[in-house]
Amino acid sequence: TASLAEQRKPETAFGIGLAVQTLLTTVMMALSAGIIEWQGLAGIFRMLALLAFVVALPVGWLPARSAKSAPVGEPAPRPGSTHGAPIVAGLIGTLLFYAGVLGFWVYLERIGHAAGHSNALIGTILAWSLGAGVLGGIGPVWISGRVGIARPILLTVLILNATVLMTVGKLTLPVFALSAIVFGAMWVFATAYQAALIATLDRYGRYVVLVPAAQGAGAMIGPAAASLLIQGDEYLAVHLIAVAFFAGSLI
Repeated sequence: TASLAEQRKPETAFGIGLAVQTLLTTVMMALSAGIIEWQGLAGIFRMLALLAFVVALPVGWLPARSAKSAPVGEPAPRPGSTHGAPIVAGLIGTLLFYAGVLGFWVYLERIGHAAGHSNALIGTILAWSLGAGVLGGIGPVWISGRVGIARPILLTVLILNATVLMTVGKLTLPVFALSAIVFGAMWVFATAYQAALIATLDRYGRYVVLVPAAQGAGAMIGPAAASLLIQGDEYLAVHLIAVAFFAGSLI
C-alpha cells in the first residue's frame, strides 16, 4: 500500500494493484477445485505458500522509507491536527465503505437462493462478478486523473447503492446478474480512488498504511451488523445496512 501511494498518480497505481489482486484471486478460485482433487486440501496451502514466496521476491527493491517522510526536526502531523483530521475522516469513510461492501456481498449468495435461483447459476454469476473487479481496477488507469478523485468516489457509491436496491423485492435472474457484476466492478473501482485520496492527503506517507486496517475492520463490521437484523429468509436489513454504510462513507 505504501509503495503504491508513493506514485505520481496513486489512483492509477492502486487500480493496477487491485486489478492484479482480483485477477489472481479469480485464477486461484478457478484452480482450487482441481488442486484439491489432485493433492487434497494440502495442495491449496502449497499454492498459497508458493504465491507468498513469489510476492516476497521484489521486497529487496522496495524503498527503505517513504519519500514523503517529514524533514529532520519536523514531526509528522498526528490525527486530529489540521493535516491529520482529513486523513482520519478518509480512513473512517473507508471503514464504512467496506462495511457496506462486505455487508452486502457476504449475503448476496443467500439473496439469490431466497429468490429461487440455482446454486450453479449463482456460482457462475458470482464468478463473473469477481472477474468484473479486474475491469474495475483498470478503470482508474483508463481515466488516468482526468476527473480528479472525489467525483469518481461519489459516482461509484451512488451506483453501488443502485445495485443494492435493485435486488430488493422480486429478483429475476437478469437483474441479479446485472447487480452482482456491476457491484463487483464498482467496489474495486472505488477502492482505488479511496486509497488514492488518503495517499494524497497524507503529506508525510505515515497514515496511508492504515488503509488495509480500515478495510479489514469494515469487512468485519458490515456482515456482523447485518446478521443482527436478518430475520429468517428476509434480507431487507442487508440492503438497508449496506445503503446506510455507503451513505455514511461520503460524509
